[in-house]
Amino acid sequence: MSPEERFQRFLQLNHDMRTLAIAGISARYPQAGAQELRLRFAVQTLGRDLSVKCLKWDPELQGY
Repeated sequence: MSPEERFQRFLQLNHDMRTLAIAGISARYPQAGAQELRLRFAVQTLGRDLSVKCLKWDPELQGY
């Protein structure tokens, strides 16, 4: 497998992982809109403390 093919596979796996993660969040929070799903994904990916600091959104206080 060439380096370009490996990189394309990496990008596809990353996209698939994000899609699955957001689908899981959506299943847990069916009322959530697109913005809230992105924010909850950021919390899941970055951790709560960094997300609160960077995004100024705390799912425990501002979650819908």
